[in-house]
Amino acid sequence: MSIISSAHSFEMPMIVLSHSFISGGITSDSERDVQVGGIPHAPISLFAGVSYLALGHLHRPQQIGASSGVLARYAGSPLAYSFSEEGQEKSVVLIDVASNGDCAVDLLQAPSPRPLTTIRGELASLLSEPRYQDVQEHWIRAVLTDSRRPESPMERIRQRFPHTLQLEFAPEGVNPGELQPAMSAAQQDPSLVVAQFIEYVTGTDATEHEMALIHEAVVRVRMGMVV
Repeated sequence: MSIISSAHSFEMPMIVLSHSFISGGITSDSERDVQVGGIPHAPISLFAGVSYLALGHLHRPQQIGASSGVLARYAGSPLAYSFSEEGQEKSVVLIDVASNGDCAVDLLQAPSPRPLTTIRGELASLLSEPRYQDVQEHWIRAVLTDSRRPESPMERIRQRFPHTLQLEFAPEGVNPGELQPAMSAAQQDPSLVVAQFIEYVTGTDATEHEMALIHEAVVRVRMGMVV
């Protein structure tokens, strides 16, 4: 604060750079927690009187604290680092500072190799729907809603969407987080443990054929044979 006071005494423009989280900023999943002296975030009022506050840390480009009278912006990251940044327009901030401290801000769009897009549905639908034609070259997060986990899903999805980065499973009407075993795995029959894993992954019970294969594998292991 002594630096800012000194700047005012000389009536010169003051630009402050700060890598911090200012209260009111919109976060994403890409940022790590940052604390200075145990303080998780700071009020913008700490920077009252500066000509321009150039902020770093948050990846979303944004102006912050407009009602405070402080001209402040997070420049944001030049590229997206997670799908929580999907849809953001990345930019670079060009500032023209007058001798009286007035600042003109111009946002220059940052180039991006390709957009981020999330697609959701059953695998067969994602591979055939014409409406996904325009996003085939995007970076893709695919959320599969099939009731059972499809065979080789990533390999198949990349046949149409070669830049797929994430693959998630979210069967319709199933919340895998609610599945809780009645006892620890060590206390259960191995066949039951495997069956519960199948239910956890697919959201449906193992078929009779799958249970037969599981039981056979457990018996062979117990007999010391190679499965």
